[in-house]
Amino acid sequence: MASSIRTLPQLWASLHTQPRLFLPRAWIYAAYLLKTGNIVESILTLELGPIKDKKMRVKFRARRGVSGHREPVTIAIEGECVLEA
Repeated sequence: MASSIRTLPQLWASLHTQPRLFLPRAWIYAAYLLKTGNIVESILTLELGPIKDKKMRVKFRARRGVSGHREPVTIAIEGECVLEA
């Protein structure tokens, strides 16, 4: 992936001629950013697709660790990601 790609719509634009390549790369890219950015501790669910009318269905659940003696927090999001940059 090019280092200039920072969002999923930018990745979509770069692969628009090869949509079958987008979903696996988008999954890896999203998981990579979530983990290396210390946004989540563990990804429980990350489902991307199907894509229809340049919108991608997203189902996401993850656990975010917190410092100290507090319990981890579970984050859940379900919706659509618009793929037009």
